[in-house]
Amino acid sequence: MSWQITGLLFSSVFELMMLFLVRSRLRTLATGPFCLALLFNSFWALGYAIELMAPDLETKRLIFQIRCSFLCFYATAWIETVHRMTRSRPLLRGWTLAALLIVPVTTLVLLWFPGPGQNPLLRHSLWVDASGGFPVLRGTLGPWGIVYYLYNYLVWVAIFGLLYPRRNHTGWERRGRFIFLFATIIAWSSDVLHHFGVTQPAGLNYTPILFPLTSTLVAYALFRHRLIALAPVARSALIEHLEDRMVVLDDGGSIADYNQAAAHTLGLNPRSLGRPAVDELAHWPGLVAIVTRATNQRTELGVGPLMFEASLFSVLADKTSRPRARVLILRDITRRKGTENQLRQAKDIAEAAGLAQSRFLATMSHEIRTPLNGVVGFTQILRDTPLTPEQNEYLHLIDHSSRSLLVIINDVLDYSKIAADQLEIEQVRCDVKTVVTQAVRLLAPAASEKNLSLVTRIADEVPVAITSDPVRIHQILTNLVGNALKFTETGSVTIDVESPGPDLLVLRVADTGIGIASENQARIFTPFSQADASTTRRFGGTGLGLSITKRLCELMGGCLTLSSTPGQGSIFTAAIRAPAAVDMVLHPASRAPSATESPATPLRLLVCEDNPVNQAVVRAFLNRLGHHVEIAEDGAKGLALLASGSFDAVLMDLEMPVMDGYETVRRIREAELSGGPRTYIIALTAHALRGERERCLAIGMDDFVTKPISLPVLKATLARIPASRHSV
Repeated sequence: MSWQITGLLFSSVFELMMLFLVRSRLRTLATGPFCLALLFNSFWALGYAIELMAPDLETKRLIFQIRCSFLCFYATAWIETVHRMTRSRPLLRGWTLAALLIVPVTTLVLLWFPGPGQNPLLRHSLWVDASGGFPVLRGTLGPWGIVYYLYNYLVWVAIFGLLYPRRNHTGWERRGRFIFLFATIIAWSSDVLHHFGVTQPAGLNYTPILFPLTSTLVAYALFRHRLIALAPVARSALIEHLEDRMVVLDDGGSIADYNQAAAHTLGLNPRSLGRPAVDELAHWPGLVAIVTRATNQRTELGVGPLMFEASLFSVLADKTSRPRARVLILRDITRRKGTENQLRQAKDIAEAAGLAQSRFLATMSHEIRTPLNGVVGFTQILRDTPLTPEQNEYLHLIDHSSRSLLVIINDVLDYSKIAADQLEIEQVRCDVKTVVTQAVRLLAPAASEKNLSLVTRIADEVPVAITSDPVRIHQILTNLVGNALKFTETGSVTIDVESPGPDLLVLRVADTGIGIASENQARIFTPFSQADASTTRRFGGTGLGLSITKRLCELMGGCLTLSSTPGQGSIFTAAIRAPAAVDMVLHPASRAPSATESPATPLRLLVCEDNPVNQAVVRAFLNRLGHHVEIAEDGAKGLALLASGSFDAVLMDLEMPVMDGYETVRRIREAELSGGPRTYIIALTAHALRGERERCLAIGMDDFVTKPISLPVLKATLARIPASRHSV
């Protein structure tokens, strides 16, 4: 048995198996005609195999007649299959059925009348061609035979046209059609080659042998199309169960369709179909405005107790920009708006709480710093008076306690600013060596008291000047070195300043203190936390210093790290972003007095201060510096003194009865608009929160001093008064 006959028998069995599979698994309109086509394929393959094996011409001709009786309707079955797949409706009904069956039925009649194979209209002759080594039945077509084959090819051309993908088809549908089209082209091409006699052996038709391939491709395409065919049903079910309200309007503005959600909310019913939308939605003016608008926009509107996000979009006709329909979608945002209102209220409450906290901190800062100013101020004054050793010791303890209290107040304020995201980092030119030296000089007495060696090393690669915040660098160093001194009993504290890369400044503080266990190292950066309770009892502190320092490093573009061994010491490394400075004006804190600044020149100063203790402190400081002082208990008296005399500068408290410092400064600046000399005003306040300095400068003050007042700071501030303002 040749491989061609084996292939035909396999194809016949395969087509029957495919028929049962499709019949059991595929449930679409195309299932019936496709199964009929598979049955024709099976008969064709089986009949062709028997025909090739028949020993004589008569037997071959009889089998040929039987086989062709089924094939008369082969093209008809396939066009019905394709039409149902692509158009989702039957083709063979009514006059279409009658027209398409004329040629197949006529051909069937001519096959058997007047006798089998004897009608010359179909074929002139039939013979066995064994020239290719294989006995193949061949014949010459008659006039009707040519008509029959032309009919079949025209039907297949129609099939190709139905299968050809269109631009509006989905990707799945296009791929399914391409697969079906590819399978039909394979079968059609094989049949054409057979009729032109170019196959080997000559006249042998390979189309039935290819059925397993072509039928598998077609079945796969139909299974894909089944998913596509289900899409409208699924889409309809989905739309009906959507919570979104959907209303479809035709190009004339009438209601063409709606889903159940829209019917329930808007009161639509079947009588609404075809009626103008403006009439059916008249109860909802907002919706009427949307459907009558020329442009498509999203709008939030209320429909009864509900809130909706309304959107209207157009469905364009094919290949034109003319709207075919418009779809109104109402998305329920009632819950979202409720949540937004709750969030807005929560935000308002949080902002109010933040504002209350800021006011509380401002008040507490002012109220604590005001009496503390008296303690710190008079301590500084008493230090320069004759004292017994015992009095000197007591005074030292008072000074230490008051400064410790000031550190705690500053830590709490800084932490509150950081927590409220209110801490600002300045970017000014500052001298690295000056900043480090000032911090070390401040802490040198503490190191001397404990007989500790305090070593400072600044690497050669560190720029002379950087662009950063000198106050915060000073604070970082003070916190780290202060901690190192606190927890070190013997040995040394070493400060290394390096610049390992461009725009990078590293401050490394190493001590020989008690060290920190690895399990406690992460904890010490938590606010109000120390290594353990015994540390707090032994050394004191709020547990805020390292937390603030770590956050400052992060705000300055760097980080704070720790390396420590219990019993051997700790190394804190603060890395911050600090590019080398370009030509800028020096920060006032690091600017040396110019030739025109003469701190020793006596000044005539007006102090506006309502607190008697603060009055006494400021008067004592200024008298010690050699200046002449007049005191005004409030802003109104200060204005009266300014009007009656001449002063080199005014030290202005902000919180005073009768007239506060802000109003006083405003009136002074207004009076100067007429052409009088400008008064140099220095804010003298216990307010230390963010923005206070900027607020003072914005209303016309020239400088800013925070209570408790430090004599060196006050001296430096007065030194910045231009010499041109000094009394002659």
